[in-house]
Amino acid sequence: MSNNLDLSQITSGQSNKHTTANEQSAELDAALTEKLSVDLSSSSATLTDEQFRRNIMFTGTGHTVARALTVPAIERGFFVVKNAGTSSGALTVTRGATTVVMAIGTYAVFATDGTTDGLEQLAIGGSVGAFTDLSDVPSSYSSQGLKLVRVNTGETALEFFDETTAIAGFYGGTPSTSEVILAWVANETVVFPSGLSTSSAYAGTGPSAATDFDIQKNGVSVGTMSFAMSANTATFTFSSAQTFSAGDRFELIAPAGTLNSIADLIYSFGGTK
Repeated sequence: MSNNLDLSQITSGQSNKHTTANEQSAELDAALTEKLSVDLSSSSATLTDEQFRRNIMFTGTGHTVARALTVPAIERGFFVVKNAGTSSGALTVTRGATTVVMAIGTYAVFATDGTTDGLEQLAIGGSVGAFTDLSDVPSSYSSQGLKLVRVNTGETALEFFDETTAIAGFYGGTPSTSEVILAWVANETVVFPSGLSTSSAYAGTGPSAATDFDIQKNGVSVGTMSFAMSANTATFTFSSAQTFSAGDRFELIAPAGTLNSIADLIYSFGGTK
């Protein structure tokens, strides 16, 4: 028969057996009902065997940064851990190489099997005070206004990112001299990056000589879309990021001189909101 709780035992021929029986009842009662507050304000903590056996709930308190709570290699059918930390106080419950990270304000039910790495999370509940209290999200909203949230490329956490947008067009045939081949007016703030790194353009028929199209903001040149001789794809000159607020105009204008037989243009200009 197991004695994982290390309860007091009545021995053969013992006098005053009721004393040991009462001690055993008290120890069992503690294992099923007692709660232990664990101060994590200055460092992580490791529960002693006695603490682990004589309490059923463990609350990590006082920490504002991530801490760990290590439990002994003792078999327990279930026990509860609460993370009462604040700010960035995630709590990692640890047994050997097995770890479980708990967000601020959450409860979790665990079991241990007495082996070196024998920790299992059975359930989790509770709530968090704010989205940024979670352990796998950005820690602050600072400078993140109007951004969206997505899973990162490593598929391990969430991250903020800028919402993208694009303006696009097609011109069939060869434009006329100085013709406006794309016109757009902003209805909200859009930023086009330096170098127009998220833009592209294609000509079905490449020009017989280098050909540049003027990119204008409110009638003022801010960049060029350039096709080298015979090239089907364009390069862009855009020396600095340009912010288009509601009412600002974006125009793409054909060269004032010869068009060099360029034809069938497709173009897309990418920005962020």
